[in-house]
Amino acid sequence: MRKLTVILDDKTVTWDRKHAARQTVSLSRFVGELVRQQWRGPQRRLREEIYDRPVLRRR
Repeated sequence: MRKLTVILDDKTVTWDRKHAARQTVSLSRFVGELVRQQWRGPQRRLREEIYDRPVLRRR
């Protein structure tokens, strides 16, 4: 794992901190997850959401 410095405006940092706290994760982990979600792409996320339904899971 590597470190990265990111410069954000105050409003963005406040929003990120609030949402990270709601998920009980660090700000670093929260921002990292946002980046990973973008990297995975919206179509892949949508596909995973569609197929992650109990009726479609193998038993």
